[in-house]
Amino acid sequence: MFKLFKNLLLVGVVLIRSMLRKKHLAPVIISVLLITGCIITYLFVHKTFLSVEETNIIYQDIVNNEFFTEGDLAMKFRTLPSISADGRYIVYNDIIIEGRDIKDIEIRLYDRKENNLVDIPNINSKGWDLYPSISKDGRFIVFQSNRTGKHFWNIYLYDTKEQKLVDLPGLNTFLPDINPSISADGNIITFASVRTGRLDIYTYDRRDRKVIPVPSF
Repeated sequence: MFKLFKNLLLVGVVLIRSMLRKKHLAPVIISVLLITGCIITYLFVHKTFLSVEETNIIYQDIVNNEFFTEGDLAMKFRTLPSISADGRYIVYNDIIIEGRDIKDIEIRLYDRKENNLVDIPNINSKGWDLYPSISKDGRFIVFQSNRTGKHFWNIYLYDTKEQKLVDLPGLNTFLPDINPSISADGNIITFASVRTGRLDIYTYDRRDRKVIPVPSF
């Protein structure tokens, strides 16, 4: 395309020089207009069609009358719910998607009585926090997380009253400990683990801090 416009410009310049020598002003004016048109057309075409990498798709939120680009576009999926025995609290996962990637997986706590989310600081991390399970009164939330490393899954317990994690000495290993569930009173945690080389089910008692395998039948 550039060569085409270059050749047209050269022809125009030759015509102008020829007409000036013969003192024919009308053709000169026409040639100048043609050259100007070529330049404008080239700039427009080059900017519009050859610089696609500089363009952005703009989205409009018609409800809030806000504009944002594709890079700002994110989606959330809510999944893996667990409800307290009294039916008041629901704990679940928010999976945040940006583009084609999972940006984060976080835990949310919903109070059905108050009809709002409950503030649970210090529970979520930069890793993925998954499979939450809640005690009967909604005080304790057990979950798995890879916050210490991408492939290191461990079990964690959160106290919604104290708003902090509770120590679980003797529970976790260097192998994946996953899919926890908590008893109504918040003292017994069941989970799966490959600590013996195969996936199996275990219980952990917070009172005596012991892990006991569930017998096979």
